[in-house]
Amino acid sequence: MSIPTSEQQKQWYQTSFELFERTLNGESREPVHTLRRRALKGFLATGFPTTKNEEWRFTNVSPIAKTSFQPVLAYDPSGVTADHVKALSFDEHVSSRLVFIDGRFAQEFSEISTLPKGVVLKSLGAALKTHAELVQNFLGKNADLEENPFVALNTAFIRDGGFLYVPDGVRLDQPVQLIFLSSGRQEPFAVHPRNLIVLGSGSSAGVVETYVATGENVYLTNAMTEIVLGAGATLAPTIQKRKNGTEITQERRIVSGMWPFIV
Repeated sequence: MSIPTSEQQKQWYQTSFELFERTLNGESREPVHTLRRRALKGFLATGFPTTKNEEWRFTNVSPIAKTSFQPVLAYDPSGVTADHVKALSFDEHVSSRLVFIDGRFAQEFSEISTLPKGVVLKSLGAALKTHAELVQNFLGKNADLEENPFVALNTAFIRDGGFLYVPDGVRLDQPVQLIFLSSGRQEPFAVHPRNLIVLGSGSSAGVVETYVATGENVYLTNAMTEIVLGAGATLAPTIQKRKNGTEITQERRIVSGMWPFIV
């Protein structure tokens, strides 16, 4: 099997984006789509990095670059059961969990308990509809779309992920869990989960991110979490990873402050 050239890699993701774009319907007219298109332009300008790039000299991403990962264009929970989700629970203290299958929100497996007034916890896709202005105030504001191709690629394919907003002075006593399941699709596929966590001044929360595969397949998880903290806000993040198949993962955390903050 021949290894695709840099231009072929770019063309593959250009075509994948066009396929993805057709599934957005009216969403392609929303402001977030301008961000997507700007991010795609950033990725196409640079392509994947090589070990000749200073920042990537110790990281060989050729397994990603040489694989033609299929975009996930439709929700398909086949092979995932309630028992799978239950087994992934962080502990009995988690009060709410959002579940995503191949990057798409799985409402039937998710559970949101009663939350303090003003707290918003939902999928990013839903939040872009119900709390569009709030999300757009923070989404992508500190993402380096011109320099980091994985950040650009994730942003180009923004569709879903977890969204948590905690207003000033509010404390969540129990952590929230975000579970990302990769299913048993046959062909190599890519998912680009995008999480956005915003904590107001003096607030606190715990977030557990869990990434796991249910099949023995090849897949790319290109995850990114944006964290925005107000003055004196405290976030306790935890990441769990469990894999069965051949997983290739790129993860990014972008932390910024509305005011001075504590991590």
